[in-house]
Amino acid sequence: MFQNFNIWKRGYMRIFIMRHGEATAATLDTADRQRVLSSTGIQQAKQVGRLLEQYLKRESIRLWASPYKRSIETVTYLRTALPLALVGVHEAIATGNREKIERELLGASTEENVCIVGHIPYVNQWVQQWSGIALPFEPADMAVLTYLKKDDMAKGNMQLSVYISNGGCRWLLGKNI
Repeated sequence: MFQNFNIWKRGYMRIFIMRHGEATAATLDTADRQRVLSSTGIQQAKQVGRLLEQYLKRESIRLWASPYKRSIETVTYLRTALPLALVGVHEAIATGNREKIERELLGASTEENVCIVGHIPYVNQWVQQWSGIALPFEPADMAVLTYLKKDDMAKGNMQLSVYISNGGCRWLLGKNI
């Protein structure tokens, strides 16, 4: 369904902003960085991976995780469905350092796909800063932002193209579906 829209044509950079899958509950014995995905979170990550595989077809994607275990596990399960994926771990995702993430993104090709797997409140803040649209992010929710020109990001002119919640597309190019 997405291939009929400009976001899937060459020349656009697509940035997938995703919250990690559902994690195990926080405990006094486990540091926040060490929390892992629950069985539901594992299934969520696999489901989103299959969805990305369907829409990306044979396009490559860079998967960026925070160093938190649940983010790395989410990327690991996404990668099982995305054989052309390159994986990187970025501390800036865990700390919410938007400026550092922007510098990394601006160094990428405008025809590249990048999936950033992070945490609330940062995923919410980045989407709102870059697109001007506030979205809730439940575990494994994803927003797809597109831009054509590098200065679109700095100006907050990125287009929110797709919002995926609970494994299904809920919003596409400004229309609820």
